[in-house]
Formats: sequence, structure tokens, C-alpha cells
Amino acid sequence: MAAIVAGTVSPLSSGPIFCAMLSACERTGDLKRAEDWSRTARLHLERTCGNNVPILHSHCRTAYGVVLCDTGRWTEAEVEILYAFGPSATKAVSKQADAAGALARLRLMQGRLDEVSDLLAPYAGHFEVCEQLARLHLLREEPDLAAAVLNRALHDLVGDRLRAGRLLELLVEVELARDNPDGAELALERLEACAFESESPVLRAAVSLSEGRISMYRAQWESAVTALNEALNILGTEERPIMAGRIRLELATALAHTPDDVTASDQGRSALAIFERLGAGRDADRAAALLDDLGVSRS
Repeated sequence: MAAIVAGTVSPLSSGPIFCAMLSACERTGDLKRAEDWSRTARLHLERTCGNNVPILHSHCRTAYGVVLCDTGRWTEAEVEILYAFGPSATKAVSKQADAAGALARLRLMQGRLDEVSDLLAPYAGHFEVCEQLARLHLLREEPDLAAAVLNRALHDLVGDRLRAGRLLELLVEVELARDNPDGAELALERLEACAFESESPVLRAAVSLSEGRISMYRAQWESAVTALNEALNILGTEERPIMAGRIRLELATALAHTPDDVTASDQGRSALAIFERLGAGRDADRAAALLDDLGVSRS
């Protein structure tokens, strides 16, 4: 990348390298690196190619938008992702599917499900949208369809532990919704392997979150509390507010079933504050409902 910016690499060769770097930032959630290289890439491309490389602009902005989405900067994410749908965007179907999947990810977090359905419909058979399509099925209480989408995607996905990990975390949730705890355990084992081999703290947190969800399904509340606290500790300073909020919401639910515990309301309020700040309407409603069930104020 340094050689490219220094002008010692041809534009023809530099394009795929920019794409690879931004994809790596997206997979790992490296916001700072994504910001720096996105800014540098745009300046370099404008200087050397003008706006004549739509696939690079589309891909880089989509990848950067996903990073912004996962780290809670949703307004900025929307600007970046919508650019990939603009008049200068590429006509390559796989990149259009990437952009549709990225925007669907954001809309799902915002609770705008009708828009998600319209976004994904033209690309339903493409791998790039499988995670969002499965989550849409889950939110519509269609877990069998969600499981089918995820299993097809995992069969087709080879060698990408970070993307597979995201799918497997969702598959645990889907299998529990299908009343299939054995299937959830199998998905968890595969998720653990991805987390171990990739050394990703986000995937390690996903393992503990999934362990907590399985324990909650089995009404093993103390085990769930232990696993969910571990998930928060692993996540630490990683910029993943929506994930942190969901862990706290699950933890509040588990704590509410633990005798003599008085901290469930604190975790519920923390989750609600995160969701309200982000604009995650469906998650905020779940947190508010839990606080109402606990009979405590929301603030």
C-alpha cells in the first residue's frame, strides 16, 4: 500500500490491492486502518484514475461502510454504502450484491424489515447476502428457512474463518429458535474452531455469547451469567456497540432468573442506552420490555 501511494505501482495493479486491504479491514473490523486507507485510496484514485474505476469506488466504500456499521457509526455507514448504488457504481452483480447485503445489515439493525426484503430480493441466491437473508427469516419467525440459508452458505464458504464465524454465531441462535439445542451445540463447536484458528477477539466473544444463549435455553442461568460476563470481558475495548448491547441484554435476562441478584436492571438499562443511542429500534423495544417485566424504571 505504501508503494502504491508513493506512485511506484501501476493503477492496474493497485486496484486489487486496495480492494484486498479494505476487505481485510472489513473482515477484522479495523476501523482506524479502514479510515486511513479509505481516505488515502480515494485521493490516490482521483489523482491517477479520476472516477473511471467504478468497481474500486463501489467495493472500497461498501467495505468501509460495513466497518462503520459494525462499530456503531450508522449515519456515516449509510453515506458510504449508498454511494455503491449511485450512478458511478459498478454494474458487476457480485459487487451490487455486496452493497445490497451491507445496506441490509444496517437496515436490519435499524429494524426496517420491509426495506430489507426489497433490497435482498434480486440477490437471494447470492452468497453475499446470505447472513442478512437468514437474519430476516429469523426475525420473521421462519427459523427453518434461516437455517437452510446459513447451511447452504457455510457449505459454499471455504477458508474464510471470519465470515464463517459470523454465520455460525447466527446459526446457534437459529437452531435454538428451532428448538434444536443439539444443532446449536454443533454450530458452537464449529464457531469455536473458527475463533481459535483466527485469534479474533470478536469471534471469541461470539463463542461465549453463544454458550450463554445455549445455557439460557436449557435454563442453566448461573452458567449463562458466567458465559455472558466472559463475552463482555473478551469484547473489552473492541468497538462493537451493537454486540455489546445484545450481550448485556442477554445477561440482564439471565440475571433476572438468578436468585437474589439485583444487577439485572443495571444491565438492562445499559443495553437500552446503547440501542437508543444507535437507533436500534427492535433491540431497544426488547430491552424496554425486559425492564418493564422487571418492574423498574428505564432510566
